Amino acid sequence: MLLSEYIGVEHKDFQQRGILDTFIELDANYYINLYALKNTKVIEFKNSYQKIKTHFANVYKLLNSYIKTNNMAFYKSALKMFNYPEVNELGIGLSQGNYGKGLTSLPIRKGILDVAVDLIKEGNSDSEMFLLIGLLTEGIGVDYISDMISNIIIEDIKEYTKNINMGMFGSPDYKYNRFKKCSCYYIPLDIVDEIPFPKFMYDIDTAVRVNSEIRQYMNNEIGDSFMQASKEEKSNVFVNYLKNKNNYDEITKLMNKYEYEPYDFTKDDVGIVKLIDTYLNIKKINFEKSKLNAKYLSMTIINEFKSLIENTGIIEPFLGKSGKVKEKNCQNMFYIYAKKQFELFNYDLNPECNQGRGPADFKISLGQDDKCIIEVKLLSNKQYLHGIDTQIIEYAKSENCNKLIYYVFDDMEDRDKASERLQQIEQIALQKRNQSYDLNVTVVRVERKLSASIF
Repeated sequence: MLLSEYIGVEHKDFQQRGILDTFIELDANYYINLYALKNTKVIEFKNSYQKIKTHFANVYKLLNSYIKTNNMAFYKSALKMFNYPEVNELGIGLSQGNYGKGLTSLPIRKGILDVAVDLIKEGNSDSEMFLLIGLLTEGIGVDYISDMISNIIIEDIKEYTKNINMGMFGSPDYKYNRFKKCSCYYIPLDIVDEIPFPKFMYDIDTAVRVNSEIRQYMNNEIGDSFMQASKEEKSNVFVNYLKNKNNYDEITKLMNKYEYEPYDFTKDDVGIVKLIDTYLNIKKINFEKSKLNAKYLSMTIINEFKSLIENTGIIEPFLGKSGKVKEKNCQNMFYIYAKKQFELFNYDLNPECNQGRGPADFKISLGQDDKCIIEVKLLSNKQYLHGIDTQIIEYAKSENCNKLIYYVFDDMEDRDKASERLQQIEQIALQKRNQSYDLNVTVVRVERKLSASIF
């Protein structure tokens, strides 16, 4: 269900107000982009960038005091400030379930502050060094940076949300998300961007690869050995290099020359806009009520979804930025389709349920004793056999469920190889059925059709 329809308005109302619309149960692969925030015209966020600078200036002061006095109380205070749990109310990021962790790991936070301490000891007085944490610490992605930003500007986000609610409903009160058990916060389109793949857009390895000026500079200053080093080695070499203030100033000058281009929602590499367009035009299935059970519902929706995809040639919502079919997009597309079909029934559709043996993709249930587990897998996925031979069986054991469906999205161009893989899957499925598992395999071909009528 869309956030807009969940709170009682239409998707076009969000579009007209420039609000990011997402699916209430899922996190969308967007993040708050610092460059976009710096240039936003949305009035509630006009001081947000300065708040971020002030926040890190205070962290810097605490670390500087720690260095001068060797008093751990200052370091602990800085560590306490440098803690950014995911703002689940926003519905953006890469969370697999209802709740994300954000930038809360103690080892990661200490690692970042320790690097900052080293830089300060070498005479670096730039408190904005914290905005470059992806360059200073290996493994920090833009989703973590977004969590950091959203925590610092949370009051601006709340004010924006209240003002939107006042305009739409005449009351500033927050709407409640019963799926995530938290309030619904809104965010303007012009401060978000896609989470890139790989997500470490700000790490030194990616920065060197995509920024020709930095690449040339590092080649000239450090040499080819830097380019050939591992990501962890690059990070360590880079941090040591930045301890020289002149080097730091030169690198940050090159970084600040980056010209931000706002995310193009008409093109929509993430695919959420295309997903929403598809969702708004989904036709309802007429289920035979006399046959209602979890397996019947599951097979019916799966077969109807298969027909929709194969007969109409819908492809864009399944594609990632690379132009290739993305497994997560297939899962999301199926989920929102199934959710809309079953909303008139007393059912339970859980994405990525987890009972101790890892998360199954979906579980559809009509009660404790009537459940069906669905595992979605791309045929091109190297784990295509592991999914049916091991994963779905482990999920069956953990859920005490015998009704299983292995839903294969055939995205392969090599048809001979695809045929070989499908035969292997069917052989394993037969083995599992002989072991008394009620297991079905359904294959949907995901490819672009010449005709373009969608619904």
